[in-house]
Amino acid sequence: MQKKDTQIGEMSIFDIKDSVIVITGGYGVLGSNVAQHIVASGAKVAILGRDEEKAKTFAKKISDTNAIGLKANVLDEENLFSVEENILKT
Repeated sequence: MQKKDTQIGEMSIFDIKDSVIVITGGYGVLGSNVAQHIVASGAKVAILGRDEEKAKTFAKKISDTNAIGLKANVLDEENLFSVEENILKT
């Protein structure tokens, strides 16, 4: 089996440093682990969930500067546009 090239110029396709990643359900079992690894990889993460307090508390727990927690309802398009604006402001 031939190894695939994972480099594009100077950047690996797996390099997420300085990116902004949005995770829905980011304080749940799976999402929380993903969020922690994203922050550890040098990216910023927006943790979305139905419970704003849980999202904010978890974001603060994993990073003072590279994580934010926001209330979001993925079934409400207007709400998602509002959340998007909040993420872009940060």
